[in-house]
Amino acid sequence: MKKVFKFLCLVLLIACSNNDPQPDPIAKFTAVVQGSQIPATVVFTNVSENADSYEWDFGDGEGSVEKDPTHVYNKSGQYIVSLIAIRGNKKSNPYTSSSFKFTGTTTPPTTNPSSGCGTHNGKPLYKGPQGGCYYINSNGNKTYVDRSECKC
Repeated sequence: MKKVFKFLCLVLLIACSNNDPQPDPIAKFTAVVQGSQIPATVVFTNVSENADSYEWDFGDGEGSVEKDPTHVYNKSGQYIVSLIAIRGNKKSNPYTSSSFKFTGTTTPPTTNPSSGCGTHNGKPLYKGPQGGCYYINSNGNKTYVDRSECKC
């Protein structure tokens, strides 16, 4: 009888210990940032473990379920990206990046360049908020010029 009891205890112990053979998913990723001026592209490489689906949050109101997404940031700002790895009904803790910071502008100013502010090296000048003038440089940023160049 003792042998049967020991055998049943051993079977019960083994059955309980193998209740969940799948390891928990672990979210991880790397990122390659292509530029600091907007629009800026970030290529994400998912190196998560034990997962078969993913939930990305790019920190700008957009997300993805792709394994290795590429995302374009179109607005200046600082963004924190998070990834959750999923396997079956198990979700990992979110893995978050350090922040990505992008600057610049994608649209020209609303001031009409034909208002007579002049040009600088062939680029139209716009009136600034404090009376100075600026032009939009090749990076999409404002570059102020000496006030003597302003004609408005």
